[in-house]
Amino acid sequence: MVHLVDMALKRYQTDRRLFLWIWLVLFVVPWFIPIGEDNPEMPVMGWVYVFTHPIDILGDLYFIGMFGLLFGVPATVFGWVLHCIIVIARDAIRKRTHDVG
Repeated sequence: MVHLVDMALKRYQTDRRLFLWIWLVLFVVPWFIPIGEDNPEMPVMGWVYVFTHPIDILGDLYFIGMFGLLFGVPATVFGWVLHCIIVIARDAIRKRTHDVG
């Protein structure tokens, strides 16, 4: 029988560069995927609108906040989970090759 007290936690080293690349891909790529059924438009066009039309402070702040929530938060969460899976798998592969050789 395994007791919880006997179990040791395994610590993994965070790979910040890997996480940054995963996050950038998950954050930027969806900007260029057309959204909508009747008139599909890429979300990046919202930034073009913000910089080419007269200043509307509340509308611009709303757009920036929603853009961050819709793209930034999921990219961070999924990027971190994907990063953890890759780091754990990479550590297991290194351990396996180190034990063999």
